[in-house]
Amino acid sequence: FNVKQYGCGAVFLGCVGAAAYALNLKSGGTVVLSQITVLTITLLLGATAWCSNLFPPRAALSAVPKGSYVITAGFRKLADTGSKIITKYRPLRWMIVTMMLAEAASNTFTQIAITYTSEVLAMSANQVSATIFVLLLAIVPGSAFMAYLSNKLDPIRSYRLSLFYFGSVQLLASILLQSPANANLCYAFAAAWGFGFGWMHPAQRVLFATIIPHGQETEMMGIYTFSGQALLFLPPLLFSMLNEAGYHMSIGLGSLSVFFLGASVCAGGIGSYGEATKFMGRAGSSGDKAQAEENVEVGPKTIVATNL
Repeated sequence: FNVKQYGCGAVFLGCVGAAAYALNLKSGGTVVLSQITVLTITLLLGATAWCSNLFPPRAALSAVPKGSYVITAGFRKLADTGSKIITKYRPLRWMIVTMMLAEAASNTFTQIAITYTSEVLAMSANQVSATIFVLLLAIVPGSAFMAYLSNKLDPIRSYRLSLFYFGSVQLLASILLQSPANANLCYAFAAAWGFGFGWMHPAQRVLFATIIPHGQETEMMGIYTFSGQALLFLPPLLFSMLNEAGYHMSIGLGSLSVFFLGASVCAGGIGSYGEATKFMGRAGSSGDKAQAEENVEVGPKTIVATNL
């Protein structure tokens, strides 16, 4: 899915760029063309999905408890789940901490990178677009490498290595990309960044999906989304503070590596993937799941979760 998603993104960017060049559009006209195209495709595909069998009826995963209301039951369930994550589900707890750091940096990377390429490297709008195009293309082999490495090692080690890789690349970029003279080198880093994104994000989703409690998939994906937004303000705030304090913008760019490398360290708290799957009995019976739910954290190697 990740390969198809970003492969289509690269094709879309290439088509819009080619159309803008053929029509001799400026940056503002290119943005308008892009948005019109996105809106048209979204309306067509959305209407097709709703008018077909792509969204079939689905039975409810749980019922509202007696004496409760739909509006309040969700908040109570979320509070109960949060308490279990903190007190029992050690792997999931550390996974969320890891995602809070990693997603905060990766979600703000684009804004910071565009600012950096424009202000420090003095790249034109076309050069920045070309850089983004290279990044999108590199996501495809990154995703393929993730699948290979996750099978060769396991999702946890693959995810930790991807975080360490991205943090290292980010640190190296802040050292080597210092002036407009280094602009051409940015294309190489765009490929390295794209490879990292293609590796990191699917590895993160695969790992999270295998350590969440059975029957709470929708709730947990809400927590997954929230975790990625919780510290979203912090990287741009740190970048702005360093810039306003008079430090070179490369220091701010390098500050993102702190989040990725810190996330790699925190991911160590998740534990061993092999022990987790063995303890959970992912393909086991409902009795296995009930047993997993009853376990509590008693040590650094205790894994509490159930299969999807």
